[in-house]
Amino acid sequence: MTNPLLDFSGLPRFDQVQPEHIAPAIDQLLAESEAALKTVTAPGTGWEFLTFLTTRPRRTRTSATPVTR
Repeated sequence: MTNPLLDFSGLPRFDQVQPEHIAPAIDQLLAESEAALKTVTAPGTGWEFLTFLTTRPRRTRTSATPVTR
């Protein structure tokens, strides 16, 4: 079973979201964000942090939209 909250290919799939999708999606997004943050704050990192700042919040918002509606 794929988690519709983690599908960023188009519009949110509101009709497929179930309560049991929420916690795993949050856990995965937090783990991905923590890993990305460690990468972009590592010594010697250049402008990669800009990608983090623009993509991570959008993925989190996109996943949260069906939950908050």
